[in-house]
Amino acid sequence: MRGDWMILAIVVAVLGVALAVPTVIFGPNVLRHFQEKRIRAEGLPATATVVDITETGRHFGIERVPEITVHLEVSAPGRAPWRASLTRIPSTADVPFFMPGRQFDLRYDPNHPERVAVMP
Repeated sequence: MRGDWMILAIVVAVLGVALAVPTVIFGPNVLRHFQEKRIRAEGLPATATVVDITETGRHFGIERVPEITVHLEVSAPGRAPWRASLTRIPSTADVPFFMPGRQFDLRYDPNHPERVAVMP
């Protein structure tokens, strides 16, 4: 009987680790995806100017693509400009889009203006 409980405990521990590791690694990106999807649908329009780009120190994939944070100055009608940022794992095609000085349209969460989403 005691051996059955040990086997069950080991199975539960292995399953916990198997579920926890991907959640820790991919969870923030998945949450960011859903947050940006909601902001694109419900957010208010604004214009952003890229101020700077920094690497987060995290790398992904076989090619070790760096994750970057794009620092923005955002402006919208009736509001003073404010700072926001986007964190991305850019493809090669994305790099020119996020160069300093580049302007583009986005949407922002009026309750949390630092939360923004680039319009496709």
